[in-house]
Amino acid sequence: MKRIMLVDDEPQILKIVTVTLEKNGYEVTSTPKSTEALSSLMEAKSSGHPFDLLITDLQMPEMTGFELIEALTKHSSTLPTIAITGYGSKEAVIQLMHLGCADYIDKPFEMKSLLGRVKALLPNDDSNGSKVDADEPGAGVASSPGGDNEQEDDAIGISDENGWKTISFAGDMTYGMATKLRLCLVDMLDNDVKQFILDLGKVKKIDPLCLSVLLCFGRMLSRESPGYNLKISNANEEIVHFFHNAGIDELYRIAVAGGK
Repeated sequence: MKRIMLVDDEPQILKIVTVTLEKNGYEVTSTPKSTEALSSLMEAKSSGHPFDLLITDLQMPEMTGFELIEALTKHSSTLPTIAITGYGSKEAVIQLMHLGCADYIDKPFEMKSLLGRVKALLPNDDSNGSKVDADEPGAGVASSPGGDNEQEDDAIGISDENGWKTISFAGDMTYGMATKLRLCLVDMLDNDVKQFILDLGKVKKIDPLCLSVLLCFGRMLSRESPGYNLKISNANEEIVHFFHNAGIDELYRIAVAGGK
């Protein structure tokens, strides 16, 4: 059973989210104090039984969600995180991406939306790490974290043509590639790039964390001022199906391999 740490100083949100997640088969530890959450998360990691996901509010007393995520990062934590924001402005989301946050959701939110984000990061798979049900929101994922399919540091290539930045991948989008993809996208935003193409010609599988990076990035830019263009090219039909289930096709223009 996947373990989730939930942090929010609003008791009602803690209760509703906890009950919903538990009904969907997750083990939830909840607390209104981010300092307690940090201690529990580090203790669980050192004991060899780490949590699988952190869901945290950003605006809290004592320690904000930003500070909690930053503290975990300083302790070399790679724990996937979903941030709950009052309103995810571009600046706030870029800061979250810099800190390694996998996804975010604005208040008020529907539990269905939060659950979809959780399932994208923690898909239901069998004990061998095989692909999940194609109808799950996070379907189409690849190898488990730290698997044998990890790519080398040059797995992501960047080219520039007619004002478009194209990001290409040497192979499958693995768990280990998520950080480089996130930093690559954030660096482009810092340099005011507004037209992006992700070339998936050599990609057959996508890890949940990479999927969430694409979702987080797409959601943020979809509500910014006009001028941002997001495209995915050369995706195989299976990945297109996975992207449709995850909602990627609502944020990016997708071209199937061999098509337009």
